[in-house]
Order: sequence, then C-alpha cells, then structure tokens
Amino acid sequence: MRTLAMLATMAALSAAPGAARACPTAADLDRGIRFQVDDAATEVFRRLSGTRVQSDYGGDGFVSRTILVKGLYLAELVDVEDGAPVPRTRTTYSLPDASGLPEPVPGESFRVSVLSDGPDGTETEDQIYTFGHAATVNFGACAYDMVPVDLSYVGSDVREVLHYLPQLGIAYVAEYHDDDVDEHYTYYRIEAVK
Repeated sequence: MRTLAMLATMAALSAAPGAARACPTAADLDRGIRFQVDDAATEVFRRLSGTRVQSDYGGDGFVSRTILVKGLYLAELVDVEDGAPVPRTRTTYSLPDASGLPEPVPGESFRVSVLSDGPDGTETEDQIYTFGHAATVNFGACAYDMVPVDLSYVGSDVREVLHYLPQLGIAYVAEYHDDDVDEHYTYYRIEAVK
C-alpha cells in the first residue's frame, strides 16, 4: 500500500506545473529553444544536424541568423527579412571539421585560423577561444551549467564573451566589446518552442 502511495505522489509531482521537465533539454533543440533577451529581443536555437545549430536573434524588426558548429563555433552569419535569408549580407567562415573543434574545457584555450567570405570580401582571421571556469546560470526556475568563453580576434579590438551551456550544447553572446562599443546582453527566460 505504501508503494502505491509513493508512486501516486511521484506521478503527481512530475505532472505538477513547474516540474523539472518544464526546463528545456538538448532534445528540445529539434523543435527549438527560445530565450528572452533584455526587454524586446528573443533568440531561438534549433538543431540542423548532429553538429550544426541555427540561431535566430531578433527584436525591433531585425533578425540575424547564425549557423554554429557544436553550438559554439560560427560557420555563417546572415540577416533575415520576411523569414528568408538576405544573400547580400551572408558571411561564411571556413572551420575545421567538427571533430577538430574542442568541447569547452574550463581553463583551456583553442586558437583557430578561419577564412571569412562576405560582403566586405575575403580575409583570414585568427580566433582565440579561452574557456573560463564553470558556473551556474539561471533563467527563471531553470538552472544550467555555464562555461564562459572569451572570444578574441588577433589584430582586432573586438572581444566577445559567450556563455556556453553544456547541457544544451549551445552558446549565446553575453557581451560584445570594441573601441567604441561595450554591450552586455541579459538572457533571463528560457522555454521550449511548441
């Protein structure tokens, strides 16, 4: 009898609003995971293949799409209008095969030379990914492990701080810095796309 009571209690808890399963998991990338950013922007991540993830970031009538290898390494960037990519804005980045791109390991770094091809022409850039110490980040009631990634470009004043979420296999831009700009982005809500 006690076993039946315990099973009934466990079933009721798992079906209750706010149960742990309400927080998105990596499996939700197939349909999409949506973040609310600052006051008016959203970012939606969707799995395209085993190693490629698409991100649509938008707000105030603007949408930018990125294709990320392993949810972290930028392979393509393009503006989107009326749901379609705008070819003249596309920039692609030649990355090594996914097997040559490391998973973030706190305290380590990775340097890669990529060829970017876009509206401003073709150029080679050296990117340095420095993986910081793991922490926990919260989006409402949902908590995830997070590895901060400092991304710098050799010969450039541009520096980005990404937050990589290993449980989801995705990273979002938390900060952007250059000589003229010092931007911080607050991601505060997360949900699975239905």
